[in-house]
Amino acid sequence: MVFAFLVAIPFGYYFGNSWLEGFEFRTNLDPFLFLMAGLSTFVIGAITVSFKSYQAARVNPVKTLKDE
Repeated sequence: MVFAFLVAIPFGYYFGNSWLEGFEFRTNLDPFLFLMAGLSTFVIGAITVSFKSYQAARVNPVKTLKDE
C-alpha cells in the first residue's frame, strides 16, 4: 500500500497540476494535500480491517460448523 502511494504521488501531482493550469483562478497543489490523502486512506483501511477482524474473531466456531 505504501509502495502504491509513493508511485501515485508523482503521477497525481503531474496530472493534477496540468489539469489546474486550464483554469483562470488557478491554485497550487500542496504536498500536504497528498500526505493527508494517503494518511486518511490508511486510517480508513486500518479501521475497516480492524472492525472486520474483530467481527470474525467474535463468531462462535461451534455455531458456524453446526450450520454447515
